[in-house]
Formats: sequence, structure tokens, C-alpha cells
Amino acid sequence: LRWYRAAAEKGQTLAMFNLGDFYRTGQGVPRDMAQAFVWWSLAADKGLAQARGNLAALRRDMSAADLQRGEALLQKQLNSP
Repeated sequence: LRWYRAAAEKGQTLAMFNLGDFYRTGQGVPRDMAQAFVWWSLAADKGLAQARGNLAALRRDMSAADLQRGEALLQKQLNSP
């Protein structure tokens, strides 16, 4: 998980996608739909089609509160140096 996070934070698309999977399923981290949203959104923005598909399904399953938190976390991630 540590290596995936480091790679994702450096812009590696597949690492972003895999972090989304980890958060969606709770594999090695607490299950967190908002974090899955963040990492799949970033991977989708980089053109990964599978991330776009997963993100669409995730949006349908997320509560309004999780979606709002995910969007806020995504903005924070996008604005970080």
C-alpha cells in the first residue's frame, strides 16, 4: 500500500486506480468510498477507461455525504503542490 500511494502521488495512473480499489474494498485500509472516489477520479482524468467505469458505478452507490466529502478531498488533492 505504501508503494502504491507513493507512486499514485507521483502521478502513476495504475497506482491511482489500485488505491481506489483498496479503498473501495477495504483491502489493507479502512473501507472509504470518498477516498476511492478521489483515486478513481484522478485515474479517470488521466484517461484510464476502467477508472471511468468504476467511478460511474461508485457514484451510484455513494451516499450524498460521501460524495460531497470525496469531491472536497479531490479538490484538496488537485490543489496540493
